[in-house]
Amino acid sequence: MNISFIQKAKILKKNYSSLSSSLDCLFIVPPSPVPAGSQLLRHLLTLSPLGIGYLISILRQHGFTAEGLNLYTGLSDISKLILYFSKVKPKIIGFSTMTENFLNGIELAKLCKKVLPNSIIIFGGPHVSFLDEETLKTGAVDCVVRGEGEITIVELCNCLLKNSSSLYEIPGISFLSNSHIQRTPRRHFITNLSDLPFPERNIKDLDGNIPEWGRGVLVTSRGCPNKCKFCAAAGMSGGHYRLTSVERIMEEIAYLEQSGVIKKNIPLLFADNTVTGDTNRLLEFCNVLKNKYIKWSAESRVDIITPVIVDAMKEAHCVGLQFGVESGSQEVLEYAQKNITLKQVESAVKLTARANIPVICSFMIGLPWDTCESIKVTLDFALKLEEKYNVGILMGATVPYPGTYIHHHCDKLKVKIITKNYNLYHNLNPIMDTSTLTHEQIREFLYDALFKIYNSMPNKYLDAFSKIVKYSLYQQGYATFSYSDAPDKQIITKYG
Repeated sequence: MNISFIQKAKILKKNYSSLSSSLDCLFIVPPSPVPAGSQLLRHLLTLSPLGIGYLISILRQHGFTAEGLNLYTGLSDISKLILYFSKVKPKIIGFSTMTENFLNGIELAKLCKKVLPNSIIIFGGPHVSFLDEETLKTGAVDCVVRGEGEITIVELCNCLLKNSSSLYEIPGISFLSNSHIQRTPRRHFITNLSDLPFPERNIKDLDGNIPEWGRGVLVTSRGCPNKCKFCAAAGMSGGHYRLTSVERIMEEIAYLEQSGVIKKNIPLLFADNTVTGDTNRLLEFCNVLKNKYIKWSAESRVDIITPVIVDAMKEAHCVGLQFGVESGSQEVLEYAQKNITLKQVESAVKLTARANIPVICSFMIGLPWDTCESIKVTLDFALKLEEKYNVGILMGATVPYPGTYIHHHCDKLKVKIITKNYNLYHNLNPIMDTSTLTHEQIREFLYDALFKIYNSMPNKYLDAFSKIVKYSLYQQGYATFSYSDAPDKQIITKYG
């Protein structure tokens, strides 16, 4: 018989003192269902999951025991996981999921309920923040944390483990009571990010492995000041863009140096939605960092790139930038509320190329406003940037993730999402028909584009991109491969 969340909470509070030898909270990142190589920049999957890292740190700061388990790159032995559960006996199990690994999280949650029937199962992350009711109705989840989780998880643990308050007094959670969904008021965003402890980065997989370079990632801001219709960042942040101070950034970099995380041959990665959102902070940061001789890379918008900005980043040892361009059609960019121009794109790429800062530009195919012609224009523009400025190109399908304008306005945009199988929600698998294109047509355009991009790619990007594109196409049953006379490049040939 299933025990309700309220009943579990009462049992846990009653028996907490007798369970002192078990772990208070275990956080899990579920496996991705996407085959190895099918995601753009698959190697980024080995980055330390900072989301649960912050939760672990803040719980420890408040006297709770907490650990993390990073299963994102795969889970091959369920019996080993069951053995791990039996060993640590967590009172609370928290899953952090995106859309693509949500269903795998649900399957693991069901396993937890069988192995640890009295443990409380909590889900957090962007997907469940927007689809809390759907998540709770799976029957595998006791509670959903909506939005930022640091303060909420502390209050939940105080409530569940120390009987300090009522669940109804904790903002930002959803749960079922008598089969009815209960949503407490929205939690306010954390105003001062510098109040948070540094995240735990030593988060292992089941074999105890931590990627050597995967811990060198920082987040120095939250939210996004922009409202692109294809992105859920604004929905998660409510349009609030919050920054940590330069002093705080340098404190965290010093902490990483002392911890042995920073390596000479491994650049730091600033994983903000856009680390360059505040140019005054960026220039201050660059001025301080130029004397540290630490390499770094980040994402940026093109509309802030000026000669002064580029020179400052170069002096501060920036070794890579990614620009989200999305489309080569100005009309499509305007519909998508990207708020950039193609002239700004080319200017930004030209300036960074002159400074010898490697650049990657990412594009989408299958936006609701795309046509056959706009997709051709996008590919031509991408290939032009690749050839003229020696940039790397990322090309993926538009995915209507929960929380995006596209997902919430399908009828208005005349688009049809063809499946709710979230395992298929990734950027090499079109799942959306638009008013002018079917998902099959979008797929054909996408893979034709990937062929052309890969076969004309600058040599300096081949090592990073060859496996990504090769295995992506192969696993989609779309291509065969042959080696050219040049050993450093493979030629992809289309079936038929």
